[in-house]
Amino acid sequence: MIRRALFTLVAALTIAACTAIVPAELPSFACTPQGENVCAAGSYCTAAASCATCQASELACDGVDEDCNGVVDDGSLCGNGACINGRCEVTDGGEVIDSGPAPDVYRCSPQNCPAPSVCDDKRNRCVAGASIAEGGACTGDSACAGGLCAGAGVVPAAWIESERFCTRTCCSSTDCAAGLVCASAGTGGRYCVKASVLGIPSVGTESVGESCSSPAACRSGRCDGGACTDACCTDSSCGSGRRCAVSAVTAGSSQEDGLHCQATSSTASTSPGHTCATSSDCASGVCRKVGPSLIDPELCMAPCCSSSACGTATVLLISVYRLRCSYERPDGSSSVVASCREGANATGKRIGEACTVDGDCFSNQCDSVLGKCTDVCCSNDDCSREAAGWRCIPSSHASPNAPRCQPPV
Repeated sequence: MIRRALFTLVAALTIAACTAIVPAELPSFACTPQGENVCAAGSYCTAAASCATCQASELACDGVDEDCNGVVDDGSLCGNGACINGRCEVTDGGEVIDSGPAPDVYRCSPQNCPAPSVCDDKRNRCVAGASIAEGGACTGDSACAGGLCAGAGVVPAAWIESERFCTRTCCSSTDCAAGLVCASAGTGGRYCVKASVLGIPSVGTESVGESCSSPAACRSGRCDGGACTDACCTDSSCGSGRRCAVSAVTAGSSQEDGLHCQATSSTASTSPGHTCATSSDCASGVCRKVGPSLIDPELCMAPCCSSSACGTATVLLISVYRLRCSYERPDGSSSVVASCREGANATGKRIGEACTVDGDCFSNQCDSVLGKCTDVCCSNDDCSREAAGWRCIPSSHASPNAPRCQPPV
């Protein structure tokens, strides 16, 4: 009897002690696919933070090691693209196009990419801050002080010393850093490039129109007919007494075809309404047919930096055509240039507004990838005056891959 009572007392004390040591509810935990695999052998931690049976191969580009071989996202998961930081990336014309958003846990952010580094949103990577000067080698726009890293498809191969280089759009060489000049790429845009890459050994300080005995006297490194010339966007880039026209000039060791400042001709006009037979009849070097009818004439057209600057053209005092800015190759030229032509939609949407087809937009240009209206441009100002923060950079979403208004990254 005494023994049974003693046993009952000991058992009660043991249960009480265990109750004091072990809480009523055990703490819960979840595995994390980025950390140590705490799942049992033969299983892995899913993106949903739960354990699952190991697979024969990776299931998707998702930042998870489903085949439990210690290597995340190995194998062919993205077709012709690459699986980087949990999402597929494919290259199109030098630009990276994402096949889908990455889970937030893998996305580059200020928390995992502290200053002075910055997130390259196109590639979801942490890169050095925008500190690389114009002309320097680069791998992405975010690394460049000018916000543009150009390569093949945007600029001629002869301009590229390494894979890509930092640059910016320009209208004259004074827009560029020391030692660089503004040059026509032949694809519709002008970019700052090292003078030495063009075969120009040195540049001077003389402006467009000033006399020169050698290219070295000019800021542009180009002396044409005894006067300094330069690349240009519109007549306003050239100053008094000169015009912006399609022409070929000597640039170092090669001929550069595109828009350059030229002496004003007294026998031709850049104004819409002046009839022409060929582009050589026009001071601008651009002759375009206006209107769909067979009787509609061809008219001289001016270079442009936006559709809003083109205005209208009146034909035979009857037909009025609203003009837009467009990239085209004039007859007799090897270079694509931006000039006015018919086709603007007077009631169309402006830069940055949603669209589905070109005709939805004032500029008659809908970026099918963005689903937004865009336009030809020469500088960021041409874009931001209609859509805050939009930039003027080459766009691989259209042909040619020339400067068009694009949203901020």
